[in-house]
Amino acid sequence: MKHFLTFLISCLTMLAYGEGDNNIWHFGLNYSLDINTMSLTLLDTTFYRGQLANGSVIIYNPSFDRWLYHKSIAVCSPSGALLFMVKFSTGTTTAAVDNIWDRYEHPIAGTNLLNNMSIFTTPVVVPHPGNTSQYYIFYIRSNGLVYSLFDISLNGSLGDIVPGKKNIALTGWNMIADNKITAVKGCNGVWLVVRSYITNEYLSFHVGYNGLNAVPVVSECGNRPLINYAVSAGSLTSSEDGNKFAIGLWKGGAFNLPGGIELYDFEKCSGKVKNARLLENNQWISGACFSPDNSKLYTTENDGPYFGSAGTYYFGKVYQYNLDLPSTADIIASKTLILSNPNHWNRFLCLPDISWFGDLRLGPDGKIYILDQHPPECPDPAIPKMTFHVTHQPNNLGLACVPQTEALYSPSNNMINMSPTNGLTDLPKIIITAGPPPDTLYGKTYTIDACFKDSITLYAASAKACYLWDNGLRDSFRIIYDDGVYVVAYFQDCTVILDTFKVQFSRLPDMDRLIYGCPGDIELQIKKIAGDTALLSYELRNESGERVRSAQSSSGFQFKSLDAGSYTLQIKREQWCDTTINIQLDAYPAPELIVAPSDTTIRYGDAIRLRASGAILYSWFPASSLDTPVGPHPIAMPLVPTTYSVVGLNAYGCSDTGQVRVNIDFKMPDMLPNAFSPNGDGLNDIFMLAGLTYQKIRLFEIYNRFGQKVFSGTGAGGWNGTQNGLPCEMGTYHYLIVLDYPDGKSKTFKGDVLLLR
Repeated sequence: MKHFLTFLISCLTMLAYGEGDNNIWHFGLNYSLDINTMSLTLLDTTFYRGQLANGSVIIYNPSFDRWLYHKSIAVCSPSGALLFMVKFSTGTTTAAVDNIWDRYEHPIAGTNLLNNMSIFTTPVVVPHPGNTSQYYIFYIRSNGLVYSLFDISLNGSLGDIVPGKKNIALTGWNMIADNKITAVKGCNGVWLVVRSYITNEYLSFHVGYNGLNAVPVVSECGNRPLINYAVSAGSLTSSEDGNKFAIGLWKGGAFNLPGGIELYDFEKCSGKVKNARLLENNQWISGACFSPDNSKLYTTENDGPYFGSAGTYYFGKVYQYNLDLPSTADIIASKTLILSNPNHWNRFLCLPDISWFGDLRLGPDGKIYILDQHPPECPDPAIPKMTFHVTHQPNNLGLACVPQTEALYSPSNNMINMSPTNGLTDLPKIIITAGPPPDTLYGKTYTIDACFKDSITLYAASAKACYLWDNGLRDSFRIIYDDGVYVVAYFQDCTVILDTFKVQFSRLPDMDRLIYGCPGDIELQIKKIAGDTALLSYELRNESGERVRSAQSSSGFQFKSLDAGSYTLQIKREQWCDTTINIQLDAYPAPELIVAPSDTTIRYGDAIRLRASGAILYSWFPASSLDTPVGPHPIAMPLVPTTYSVVGLNAYGCSDTGQVRVNIDFKMPDMLPNAFSPNGDGLNDIFMLAGLTYQKIRLFEIYNRFGQKVFSGTGAGGWNGTQNGLPCEMGTYHYLIVLDYPDGKSKTFKGDVLLLR
C-alpha cells in the first residue's frame, strides 16, 4: 500500500500559480483592457516601437495594412505584469511576420507560427505546471491542433520558443473545429480540450508536472450534427472549478444548422467529457461564460435577422441559466433575460441600429464582461461608442446579478469593426493555471466477511471520479476471489480518498445441486474447500420441512441412503453466516429381478440350475456349492438345504435381490437280505446293506445264537460269513447295524439273517 500511495502522489504532483495571469486582455484590432488599475483602463490604441497603430491601418509597415491582429492574448506574471503577447490575424498571410511579442510590444524574431495556414481561433496559453518559466501556446491552423513551447527565461528574459518545440502538430489537419478550444482546470494539471468535427469526439490533452502528454483522452460526446461544430461560429468555455464546460453554436447558414448551447460535465481528474445536455436550440449563440461560483451560465444570444432602416441586424441578448437545479429540464426552464443590447447609431445614416453581442468573459475581479458588437457609429461625440456591458455580481440569480449596460467604453470611435468575420471579435481565452497538489486522505476501512461465496464485488463510494484500485483497475467496482486487503483511490472533487477493504471468505462447500442415485440409496456428498477447517453445521430437510438428517463436521460429510425428492440443506458457520440451498435428488430406474425356480427340493447329491432375469450383472451367494457365483444361470449342488441370494445390477448400477430355497431330500435306499450263502459262487456271498449312496455305516456287528460277537466293522463291505478267517456254521445269526445319514440323522437295523452253505 505504501508503494501504491507513493505512485499515486507522484502522478498528481503539480505547482501552483498566482491569479494575475489574466490581468491584461488583448483582443480585436490591438485593443486592450487593463484590470491591474483601480479604474479599469480600456484602450483602443497601442504602440509599436513608438509609432501609433490604430483604426484599421497599422502604420508601422504599410505593406501590412491588412495584417489585423484579431485573435490575441496577453500573458501576465502572477503579479499582473505583462510578460508577452501572442497575436494572430484571421485567415492567412504570406507575410513573414512574428506572432509572439515581448513585454515591450516588440515582435520576437523567429516566432512565425504557421501564418501561411488559416486560423480563425484565439490562441490558448497554458503555463507549464512543472516549469514556471515555460508556457504552452496552443492554436488551430487549418483545422489542426498545433503547439509551441515558449520560455520566458530565454532571449535575455524577453522569452523565445524552446528549440525543437515550435509548430508541433498534435492532430492531423482538417479535423479540429475552429474556435472550439479551451483550457480546463484539472486536479493534477490543466487540460487542453478541442472539438473534432469528423467524429463526435472531444480530445483532452493533459499538461502536467512533466509537461504535455501528446496522447489525448478521447470522449465520444455531443448532440449536434458534426457540421454544426465544423462551420458554426461560437466558442468553447470552461467553468472556474473545471467541472463543466459549454459550447455555443450558431444556427442557419448554407447547411441550415440547428445551433444552440450545449452543457457538459468534465471529469477533471481524467479529462473525460460526459453528459452532453442541450439547453437551447435554433439560436445564434456567440459566447458562453460561467459565474465565479460555477452555479450560473451566461450566454450571448442573437435573435434575428431583423430588417430595419439601416439594414439587416440581430438583436443581442444575454441570458442566465441556473445550474444548481437538479434536472436539465429545470435548468432550461430557469433561462432568464439579463440584458439586451441598446441601440446604436449607424455612422452611414446616423440612424438607430441594434447590433448583436460578441464574446463574454469572466474577469479576475469576479465580474463578467460582455463585449458590445456593432458597425461603425455616427461621428457624434455625444453618442456612446463601443462598450463593455458588465454583470457585477454574476453569482446571483436573475437581475440580482446587477447587469449594467455600457459600463466600460473608450471615448474614441476607433473600437469598431474588430474582425473581418461577421463583425465578431473574440475575447482572449482565460489562462488556466494548475492548482495546488491534491490532498490525499485515508477514508473508510471496511471489514467484509464473504459468507459462503466464491467471489464478491467491492463497490467504491458512488458519484466519485477517477477510481484506481491497487491492481490498476479503473472501474468503480472490483470482483475479488481471495482473502486479502484491497485499496481503492478516487477523487472527491480534487481530494484523493483512499478506502480499504479487508475481506475474508467463508467458502461454501462443494456439492452437486442435482444428484442421481439408486432408489433409497442416493448419497449427498459435501466436500470442503481445501484449507478450510471451519466447523460447519448441516441440516437436511425434505420438501415437507421435516428434518431428515443433521451433522457437524470440519471436513466433508456424506448423507447416505436418501430417498428421491426435493430437499433443502442449511449450512451454518456462525450465527452471522448461514445459507440454505435447494437440492434435488432423483432416482434411477431400479431393476426388477425375477428368479427361478422358487423354493424347491432335490435329492441329496443332485444338482439344479438356478435362473435370474431383469438385470445385466448378477452375483450369487453362498458361492461354495455353485459352479459360478456370477451370471444369470449358475448350477447349484448343495449338500445341505441352502437359500441362495442373488443381487442383480442394471445399467445405472442399481440393484434388486432375489432368493431361491433349495431343500435336500435325504431319503436313501437301504435294503438288507434275510439270508446269504457264502459258498464262493459269487452269488449272495456277502451279507451287506444294498443301495447305499451317501450313508455311512457307523456300526456293523454280527452275533451267533449264543450272543457271541462273531463280526464287527464300519465299512460298507459287509460280512462274508467268517470268524477270525474261519467259516462259521450254518444257522441263524443276529445283526446290529447303525447307519449315519448326511443330514446328521442315524438309523439302526436289528434282525436275524440265515447263513446257508
